[in-house]
Amino acid sequence: MKKLLFPLIAVAALFIACDKNEVLVDTQEAPAKAIGFDTFAQSATRAENSSAGYNWVFFNHHDDFQVWGYKDVSTNPVFSGDVVTVTQDGTKYKYTYSPLRYWDKSATTYQYYAAAPAGTKGGWTFVSTGITNTSTQDQGYFTTSAALAGTNLSTATETGYVQSFKAAAGDVDKMIADKCAVANAQFGEDVDLKFIHILSRLNVTIKKDDVLSSQTVVMKKLEVANLNSKGNFSEATAAVQTGSYGRWSSLSTPIVYTAVANTIVTTTAKHVLQSLVIPQESEFEAVALNGSGVGTSSKPYLVITYSIADGTNPAEEFTAYYNLANAFGMDGTSGKTEIAFNEGWQNTLNIILKPSVIQFCAEVAEWSNNLVKDLTIQ
Repeated sequence: MKKLLFPLIAVAALFIACDKNEVLVDTQEAPAKAIGFDTFAQSATRAENSSAGYNWVFFNHHDDFQVWGYKDVSTNPVFSGDVVTVTQDGTKYKYTYSPLRYWDKSATTYQYYAAAPAGTKGGWTFVSTGITNTSTQDQGYFTTSAALAGTNLSTATETGYVQSFKAAAGDVDKMIADKCAVANAQFGEDVDLKFIHILSRLNVTIKKDDVLSSQTVVMKKLEVANLNSKGNFSEATAAVQTGSYGRWSSLSTPIVYTAVANTIVTTTAKHVLQSLVIPQESEFEAVALNGSGVGTSSKPYLVITYSIADGTNPAEEFTAYYNLANAFGMDGTSGKTEIAFNEGWQNTLNIILKPSVIQFCAEVAEWSNNLVKDLTIQ
């Protein structure tokens, strides 16, 4: 009756610039410089279809972050969760905090930790108990939790993703910076903080194949169900690497991600879903196209309903269910049993509506000889 094709695509990135704070004078041997910051946000991996460098501008994601900083030993913190505010000044960005701190040129090294956004919106807890001296300054880590509402940023008219959840109601794009050590030779330079996403993201596009170019196709409904929406994050989880889903635990509360309904489907792809996802895996499970068994399944699945109208003929509706891992190409064989929603990854599902046309083929049977008799008339 119909076929749905689900390819994936890739991503790109760009750096930004920042302003430097003013030089102030203290009692050290040379003019001391206030500690300043520079940031950029790491682009999400996997399946971004926009070539713009939008993801790399921190300001497009958040207006502030919190920073913790240590000079040589943990008993001498320089920053203790201080809020750094980011504002735009033309094409550059300013980083302000108060009161200012200054580089100590007699120190050996500084270690910085940062997370965004700041305050209750981020809900960060910084654990510093592992920091005891200069050799263990990298032992600090963050914990937080997330409860997603399934906010969808796509509008079914976009040619590229919105990219940022800065203004999203209900969902927060949580980010932590790579641990940043600054050696004495770099004192006076801005502290470069590279932020990474610790949530995942799901994108869905839809278009119709050229075979339906003259038909009116409407996507009536598209939902992704049973992805967990709550979880706890700990950066210190043993033997788990950045960019996996293993640093998230206590996953719960499956929700339904809903795309833009009643969308006219054309031969140009439209974005109908862009949502944050708690890092987790989606396991393969055989699901019938009619959805039988889905109601009792705990595994994520996709359901789509669309209609096709041809001329004066009434529109006919079609509905199909897919296990989400299967929709992304997993088939249950060895090595293809689940799809990962990892930290900083976005998985993009490009749906192409290409139903099989009902066609007819006719042939005529030969006449069968029933009775043959030669008759001679004299």
